[in-house]
Amino acid sequence: MGDAKADPNERARQYRARAEECLRLSESRTLPAFEVQYLRHVAQCYSELALAEEKRAAEQASEGNIAV
Repeated sequence: MGDAKADPNERARQYRARAEECLRLSESRTLPAFEVQYLRHVAQCYSELALAEEKRAAEQASEGNIAV
């Protein structure tokens, strides 16, 4: 496992974990609607970041520049 700064797959994994955490928080507590909406928005942002990192990892792999 490489440094998260250098490894897009690791960053994607971390972003996905943060997205899941935000979703868990939004569902597991009695929160005002605006807080639930905010947490879901943040989860969506983290999911989009994860997708971008996965795309970057795929591009690097296809170019032969796999991060170590």
